Amino acid sequence: MYIALLILGLGITGIYLTNNIYSRIDMEKESFVCINYFDEAANHVGADFRTGIYRPPKAELHRENIYLTGLSNYPPFTILFFTPLQLFDEDTAYIIIVALLTLANIGALLMSTLLVGDILLTRLNLESSNVVTIATALFIAILFYTISGYPFMFSIERGNYDSIAIFFAILGIYLMVKKPETLWWQVICISIAAHLKMYPAALFIVLLYKHGRKMIIPAIFVNVVMLLSLGYKNAIWFIEIMIDYTLAPQVWVGNHSGFSFAGYMLERIPDLAIYSTELKNFFTLLPIIIWVFSCYYCVRLLKPDISILMLTMASIPLMCTLPTVSHDYKLLVLHPAILVFISLLVYKIIRDSRLWDYLQLVLVIALSLFISRSFKIIADPYWYISNKYLLILVLSILMLVNIYYLKKDPAFARSAVEAQPI
Repeated sequence: MYIALLILGLGITGIYLTNNIYSRIDMEKESFVCINYFDEAANHVGADFRTGIYRPPKAELHRENIYLTGLSNYPPFTILFFTPLQLFDEDTAYIIIVALLTLANIGALLMSTLLVGDILLTRLNLESSNVVTIATALFIAILFYTISGYPFMFSIERGNYDSIAIFFAILGIYLMVKKPETLWWQVICISIAAHLKMYPAALFIVLLYKHGRKMIIPAIFVNVVMLLSLGYKNAIWFIEIMIDYTLAPQVWVGNHSGFSFAGYMLERIPDLAIYSTELKNFFTLLPIIIWVFSCYYCVRLLKPDISILMLTMASIPLMCTLPTVSHDYKLLVLHPAILVFISLLVYKIIRDSRLWDYLQLVLVIALSLFISRSFKIIADPYWYISNKYLLILVLSILMLVNIYYLKKDPAFARSAVEAQPI
């Protein structure tokens, strides 16, 4: 236990020093420089917040058509959700959003830690004080990793609200485990997440696993109401805009989707242009294939409680790589999954103390280092690391492998009696 926590603590400290301290040493200028991680925002600080979730509700309140004029490409429910910010002026509302983003990150990690404690760590048969110690160390380490990293800084600089979406998604999973009878609240939380940022819809697979057909009617009802929250015409216009937006994403180093990675690769290696369509399809489909196998093994091999946790963990990397638009501030949604995965490795180390699990823990910390490292401070020849797609892909493969081998742990594996046909 102490060795695992020591590796984790030293690893997170090393990430901070490497990305935030040592990267500022400029030997050519012989100075300690201040690095600008981001290009200047289109207007000023909080540009995405101002143009995306503050000004569109104001225009909607003045009966302007926010979709036909191109003022917004966000879901109708998002516009309604952030309308209360109109009670404040734009700069004050931005400060409020910064506070909410910070609290949302803390809340998502805290709920993930509580789930890890109840589902994973209690199976170690340790004293309760040791379980609390491990859980607290995990929470503090990943929280420090989050707030000191480039994705968090990027999200604050732009005022983008992915953290709020993942908070509601994790809240839905938390209720699923802690309050399994609250089906409607679980559906509402995950639906809010999906109508703020569409990618959390991947977690409906967890609802379907937990509740079966009982979740279908609540899910349809809640999502139709949210989609039509600004009226039928706005819903149709939003869908049309979203289709165009998805089919023509911005391809650049900071868009870590599979589609963008393929486009960025073609820019760097023009000789591959003849395989353009094949590469885009391959890198888009690969994360889906990994996710499908992960879900299959969760449902087929594992007990219900650990299956819910592992399904959540495996679905989060897909949220970053599948949508064609996945800018780097969205990397924050990975952090609850990283917390769960590191917790799983710590569990395996305490239980079996195998060299492979120690090596995996070190590898995950190394992946986390580059995931939280700005492309601005990675040398140009290493573009395949500057863009985070391959790093997330390796992380999801490691998750898949560990999910599969959980079948050997009697504490988590389904018995022959429990197993159900798929």
